[in-house]
Amino acid sequence: MLNIQKKMSNAFFALLSLPSTAMGFALSVQISALSWILSTKYGLAIHEIGIVWAAGPIAGIIAQPIVGGSRTDCGNYCPANCWGYFR
Repeated sequence: MLNIQKKMSNAFFALLSLPSTAMGFALSVQISALSWILSTKYGLAIHEIGIVWAAGPIAGIIAQPIVGGSRTDCGNYCPANCWGYFR
């Protein structure tokens, strides 16, 4: 373990938070740029842009149980190792 990890100083916590800060900044830039494109190029209103952004998580909520249910049919105790699904 490094000295900075052992001390648990404020500098360590600031260094630890940098990757998540960078990802949050990149995500906000992406959302703002793509929302601008959706409104100018495609003429969507603000509430329609919200529906577009919500479509991804909603599709994941719907698809996850379907895919998970189809993968547990292989009879294996570890469904992640069930390669019969990909045949």
